Amino acid sequence: MKFKKTITSALLIAFILMLTFGYSKYREIKYFFSPQTPQYLVDEQTNIIATWISEDDSNYKLEFKNDGTCIEYYGSFVSGTFNYNISNTTPQCSISVLVDQEQETSYLQLVSSDGSTYCYEINGVGELLSLTKVGTAELSVFFK
Repeated sequence: MKFKKTITSALLIAFILMLTFGYSKYREIKYFFSPQTPQYLVDEQTNIIATWISEDDSNYKLEFKNDGTCIEYYGSFVSGTFNYNISNTTPQCSISVLVDQEQETSYLQLVSSDGSTYCYEINGVGELLSLTKVGTAELSVFFK
């Protein structure tokens, strides 16, 4: 009888250890294979790095640097400096926006040194940079 209790206890301990070990391995695998940044966002983060000239006013320029800063120029004068981020999250500037990886939605967020935030939907970034201010129909087009 003592032998049965010992075997039952040993099996129960082994079962608990297997569950614990299995769960921790599941969490490691789940973490390792967590969703990555979609390729289209990686491409946009790369393609935006350039100096962009406004289609409406050739004196107005945006220079996106690979360190996450954006410098705004009017003529040869710096008119603003921002930190920028490209994402596909909602909300943007406290406004709910569409997030759909199949439609490859993406948003540009500019944050000034005083904390002011400006959000734009990226319509395209390649030879042209096309942005629509979130919450409006205000379209801005730039070329390299």
